[in-house]
Amino acid sequence: MAGKEILQKFKKIADQARQIDDRNLYGDVLSLQSDVMELLEERNELEAQNSSLKQAADVAAKVKYEAPFYWLIDAGRRDGPFCQHCWDKDGMLIRLQRSSIQGVWSCRTCKNSYR
Repeated sequence: MAGKEILQKFKKIADQARQIDDRNLYGDVLSLQSDVMELLEERNELEAQNSSLKQAADVAAKVKYEAPFYWLIDAGRRDGPFCQHCWDKDGMLIRLQRSSIQGVWSCRTCKNSYR
């Protein structure tokens, strides 16, 4: 059941409690409605977090290490290279830049260099 539908049911019950002039019941319904709203917000946050974790897992499954770099392999395409230190430490895919020295790649984030 969607959150909007749940809140509409609470409104209906609260209106009924007000009509029969039961202030205790009305207060309890409003308190319960507030608790449910908090739970719905928490659920939405957890769903967003879950989605983010799934995306991170999808990316991690595509990251392959070939010393000394990481590469992103997706649909047979190889993208990179990416910094070993940044991925291992922070899970960040930071693209390496070619150095002025032939065969050397540099990370502008952590300042490491790779051959």
